[in-house]
Amino acid sequence: MVSRDMAIYALWSAREREIQLEGLPINGGFQRIPMKPTPKLGELLSLAYIVSEHHLNESLHRTLIARKFLGEVLVEQRHVPQVIIDAAIEMQEMMDNGTLSAPLATEALMLMRANATSLTVAVAEVGAYKPRANKAVVLMELLSSSGAITLTTVPQEVQECTHVNYNQARQAVRLLQELELVPEQTLFNALRCVYLLDEKFLDFQKAIMAIDHASRRNISIDNALVELAWTVRTRLRSAPALKPA
Repeated sequence: MVSRDMAIYALWSAREREIQLEGLPINGGFQRIPMKPTPKLGELLSLAYIVSEHHLNESLHRTLIARKFLGEVLVEQRHVPQVIIDAAIEMQEMMDNGTLSAPLATEALMLMRANATSLTVAVAEVGAYKPRANKAVVLMELLSSSGAITLTTVPQEVQECTHVNYNQARQAVRLLQELELVPEQTLFNALRCVYLLDEKFLDFQKAIMAIDHASRRNISIDNALVELAWTVRTRLRSAPALKPA
């Protein structure tokens, strides 16, 4: 499909673009780490049934000709929306850091595409709703210990979610949202920490610290982990496009 010289030039151009991106403020703290079995962008989008093999191969060919990143081409060709590309790159970084598995990343992307769910909500839900054990118990403990709620003032219907042996995390989250007892960002940050505790990436004390940091900065738990230097930036990002005045 391409000549040897074109392939070499495309690789050289890609390296030049990487050097430019490394200098952007958005990529502060970026680190090159040894290669891990994290799915490539196209593979991840294909596993989530977001892009077809035909369109992926077509776009990969165009990246060489146009000397652009795959995500840029997929968006330009209207195969994948920008929000999904951005989310997939964030999830690759989570996988690089060991804070998300590839199967859950695939599920989260499918959830985002099907229901217009945000990245924060999607990764929190796929990690906490699937286990059989009742993750509502851990969720409520995190929210209480972080000061987001006071258990003595929580309605009985929410407390009942913690009194069974099967997973009631979804029901607890729904009730907390309906009653507006916890800011949504804090709620899903805590829900994300349920998975990180299960994976033993965080202990309970660090989870509380991360939730507190994220709440004060009004950011996601994964961005809080980066700011706390518990994870690192492993994926380069382009500068956000300026919105017209």
